[in-house]
Amino acid sequence: MSLTVFILTGRIIDHPVKAILIEIKEIGDRSFDQEVSRELVKRTDEFGLIGKSLDEMKQQLKQSNEKLEHSLKENVDSQKQLILQNQILTERETQMYHSLKYAHSLMEAIPDTVFVISRDGVFLDCIGDLDHLFFKRERFIGKNITDVMPQSIAKKGRELIDQVFLTGENQKIEYEWTSARITEYHELRIVKWFDDKAIAIARNITETHNYIKKIEEISYHDHITGLHNRRYFDQASKELNQPENYPISVIFADLNGLKMVNDSFGHEYGDYMLKRFAEILADSGKKGELISRVGGDEFAIILRRTERGETDRYIRELKEKCAKETINGIELSVSFGYHMIEESGMAIQKAVKLAEDEMYQNKLYEASSRRSKTIDIILNTLHEKNPREEQHSQRVAEICETMAKEMGLPDSDVNKIKAAGLLHDIGKIGIQEEVLNKPGILTDDEYQEVKKHSEIGYRILNTSPNMSEIAEIILCHHERWDGKGYPKGRSKTDIPLFARIITIADAYDAMTSDRSYRKALPDSYAKSELIKGSGKQFDPDLVEFFVNHMKGLN
Repeated sequence: MSLTVFILTGRIIDHPVKAILIEIKEIGDRSFDQEVSRELVKRTDEFGLIGKSLDEMKQQLKQSNEKLEHSLKENVDSQKQLILQNQILTERETQMYHSLKYAHSLMEAIPDTVFVISRDGVFLDCIGDLDHLFFKRERFIGKNITDVMPQSIAKKGRELIDQVFLTGENQKIEYEWTSARITEYHELRIVKWFDDKAIAIARNITETHNYIKKIEEISYHDHITGLHNRRYFDQASKELNQPENYPISVIFADLNGLKMVNDSFGHEYGDYMLKRFAEILADSGKKGELISRVGGDEFAIILRRTERGETDRYIRELKEKCAKETINGIELSVSFGYHMIEESGMAIQKAVKLAEDEMYQNKLYEASSRRSKTIDIILNTLHEKNPREEQHSQRVAEICETMAKEMGLPDSDVNKIKAAGLLHDIGKIGIQEEVLNKPGILTDDEYQEVKKHSEIGYRILNTSPNMSEIAEIILCHHERWDGKGYPKGRSKTDIPLFARIITIADAYDAMTSDRSYRKALPDSYAKSELIKGSGKQFDPDLVEFFVNHMKGLN
């Protein structure tokens, strides 16, 4: 009986224990998806209680496991985010490093010096071009701007720093720095950096400053005389027109005969005239004066606090000094006019105009005799350079005079064509002496230069109003009847009559006079050549008259 009970009991117990062991194993394996056996849970004995406890534990563990898995997943996601953010941060740090390295290299390369300055004006750091600094880095780092910089620069620097922190706006200053060796010019720009620091960028602008100064010097000065020019005069004269400078003498001067000298002797002589007059003006000894070349041959002078009598004496002394100067025998002649500003209300431009008007009136009174004298000097200079030209001009003048008389022209015309004949080659004063005196045939270039003499002669003579008609004759004396002459290519009666007569007289004398390359040709040959050129180079009617009526010329 006992064996039977044991067996029965074993059968009864074996099943729930096995179920419990299975559940415990699943819990140990963290397998919470399978529920506890319903048969075990429904039992009313101790095994049922154990089954219920295991079921509750399994549910709790399942919930805890789900929470744990969720937490783990969140942690994994967070970790992934942290890794990603770390990668981004690393990349940004790398970029920042390269940016800082680039910025540092850039600052080292640019021709500027960058200072970090505290709000109190203490130098905290320095980077960039340090070569141009007048002291070593260790001498100013940690020190106040007032302890390092000259007082005037330091004061202005402190004002700019205060202004930067007050307004937040960038500030700029240019200053001059002089050492025992050299003077330099710098530009300083200051910008706010955080609440307690500023960055000051210093640049050496000496080269730019000197270049601008040179440009201003050029723009305000005449390059020939070295005096101030019209631009400077217009600006400075307005500033001088103040009551404390009254009475003001506004003087206008004109250099007489400059164009004639340029045309006759070349621009180097004209430039010398300008320079010499400028030197006389500069040496005039009048303090506080403004002297400018305001035109080609015009000068303007302003004298402050100068009475009329003193102005007259000043001009008289200038004229006396000029009269002692000569350029190729031509007196340095200057016409003056002036106007006084004695009270407020008159613009400086008006005073200049009135002074200029007076100068032109004085110029008219002096002009006639001066021009005549200048022309004589030019002619004498030409003849000194080439005596053959003097003889040729005199013979042409005589031939023209004889022909004009034979033609029955009035005495005034006879005198006029004689003067034109005498002056017809005056333009050769502007031709190189070695070309004029060349003992042989001219090259093409030399011939082109010689051809300019008719225009040069015209410009010389045309400066005198009473010589304008003769100047026109001189201009045309190498024109041809067929229009193939120079310089204008005029033809037939478009060429002045007296110029057509001079053309024949000039050619005839050239043929019947000795030349460096041949002997004089006979009268008969010269006249036959004139006939050949009739209707081409020469007026046919004048050639016929010359051949038939001009006898005994040789």
